[in-house]
Amino acid sequence: MQQSPAKQLSCPINWIKKYWCETGFLHIEDLVYWKLINKNELTEVLKLKKEFITGVEASSLLGMHHSHITNLQNQGVIKPYYFGKDDKKIRLFNKKDVLKLVLQ
Repeated sequence: MQQSPAKQLSCPINWIKKYWCETGFLHIEDLVYWKLINKNELTEVLKLKKEFITGVEASSLLGMHHSHITNLQNQGVIKPYYFGKDDKKIRLFNKKDVLKLVLQ
């Protein structure tokens, strides 16, 4: 049996819509009793997540409050990357950049 998209993305179900659907990466087909996500779209997000992580994930790796990653961004310590639709984008951080901060 295949894992749910939330488990595959290591993302709580309530953040799937915010991070990945509203930004245009995933489209949920609501069939009343079932909700489906296109496997190709999920595969693309999984590829993206190999290199990038969300601010929440970065903060967790750093062992700090979520707002700390924004402070590091504002100070120019870490660079954000924006992906998604024109009007809705997700801010991601390169995993290597975050791991460098962890090792400092």
